[in-house]
Amino acid sequence: MSHYWSLSAAWLVFACGTAFADPESPESPISAPPSPNPSSAALDGDPLGPDGETLERAPVLPSETPSGRLPTEGAIPESHHPFHEPLPSNVLRPGSVAVYSAQLPAWKCRQELIKRKLPFARDPRPTPGVATAVRLQGPIRGVQFLAPGNKSPYGALDCRLALALDALAEVLVDHGVKLARVDNFWRPGARLPGSKKKSQHNYGLAIDLMGLQLNDGRELDVEDHFLGVIGAPACGGGAVMTAPDERAIVLRNLICDLARRGIFHVLLTPNFNEAHKNHFHLDIKRDSPAWIIR
Repeated sequence: MSHYWSLSAAWLVFACGTAFADPESPESPISAPPSPNPSSAALDGDPLGPDGETLERAPVLPSETPSGRLPTEGAIPESHHPFHEPLPSNVLRPGSVAVYSAQLPAWKCRQELIKRKLPFARDPRPTPGVATAVRLQGPIRGVQFLAPGNKSPYGALDCRLALALDALAEVLVDHGVKLARVDNFWRPGARLPGSKKKSQHNYGLAIDLMGLQLNDGRELDVEDHFLGVIGAPACGGGAVMTAPDERAIVLRNLICDLARRGIFHVLLTPNFNEAHKNHFHLDIKRDSPAWIIR
């Protein structure tokens, strides 16, 4: 990793001292698959639409958001859960994480990473479409992100998404998560299905999240445990699951809490379409006034 730590007048290198590593080889960078997950490579519907349409209400601040409660293992699920609570407005407040992060110029984003001492380092290799490419070098707020390693292009991300990941990690901590499994960030040339419009993955501003591990060791796999229905609401009173599974409740409470906090502009779940059956797609987008979860 030494090639990530060069200094220049325009960039002050920052990072954590411990490299992000494969659990079975603590001192080796994680190896990435030759290509991202086939399902996620075909995703990225754009529910906001090309005009970034504005919806009606304003979201609650993170401090106003009820914290997700984790059912104990083996607990009998109740009929009403935090994910059933009504969603706040789809109109993002100017100070929300999504709006603030997406609008930052490159120089200010780099300063913010340094100020927060976040474990990212500059990626000096060519990353067409990514304004300021960085690579994750360690846990964020104690949460390990198991992502493509240094040899894979899919492990690069934009500095602005890195700030959103800091807020994402805070939510994960609140829900008792210690590890997040990431399929990819940057996908060069990625476009929306059936369109010439570029996906946010093309800019390193999206993350495909495959699964999570809780502090007690339980695994939450999006494909196996979301238990949603295509076309049904992911959150709110109309949200349904195909079975009252305890892990599904934990996973659903988490993604709906994440939606309420205004960290991302677009959150796509297995309820959106078949291409999202095994992951959550989360992205930020410059000049977008609203957020949506499907």
